[in-house]
Amino acid sequence: RIENGAQVGDLFFFRFRPPNLGTNGPATKLSMFLIGGTFGAAHSATLASGSLVGTAFKNVTTTGIFAGGGSSPATLRFTSQIPATLTNTTPTISIVGDWTNLAGDACTIGFAATVLKKQ
Repeated sequence: RIENGAQVGDLFFFRFRPPNLGTNGPATKLSMFLIGGTFGAAHSATLASGSLVGTAFKNVTTTGIFAGGGSSPATLRFTSQIPATLTNTTPTISIVGDWTNLAGDACTIGFAATVLKKQ
């Protein structure tokens, strides 16, 4: 359980902006929005440049909205991304990863998501 109310098994919508694809620029951005529940929660992480794919955690800039709002130090990694190479026409991307210190809580959450290209 994360202190701000999220629990194991909660479902989130994800928004993923890979780096250097279309007009995305060099940053990697990942946002997640809680589906349902008794509180609203949204968390966003940005890696200024490069990729989150790999075994090493990378420091990211975060923003969160939950009982309040703010940012906290966090790290993130994608242990799997399919397909490994993305193009402007890639229709779906599956990612598996880990996020530490979500919302400032001393925790590591694991996630798996499939994101669809915006039409």
